[in-house]
Amino acid sequence: MGVELLLKATCREMKGIMRNFYWVVQEVRHMFLEASHLKQLKALGSLGFRHVKEVNESLFLKFGWRIINNQGALWVQTLKAKYFARVLR
Repeated sequence: MGVELLLKATCREMKGIMRNFYWVVQEVRHMFLEASHLKQLKALGSLGFRHVKEVNESLFLKFGWRIINNQGALWVQTLKAKYFARVLR
């Protein structure tokens, strides 16, 4: 999740799997909680579910930030040599 952006359909499917897991574990399929309550902070007494798409985007941006700030690292030089060989010439 941290090195490539996921498709919207994949994120939707992951969200559905997480939601279904919660309902199976709790065995309360007849009771529906508001979506806003499920996504509030844990400190406020909620479950703290996160948006898969937002988490994916933030991890991807974090990876990009590490590439920009670690120019001397061996793994960054390897990625540049492999994927940006034409640009670096």
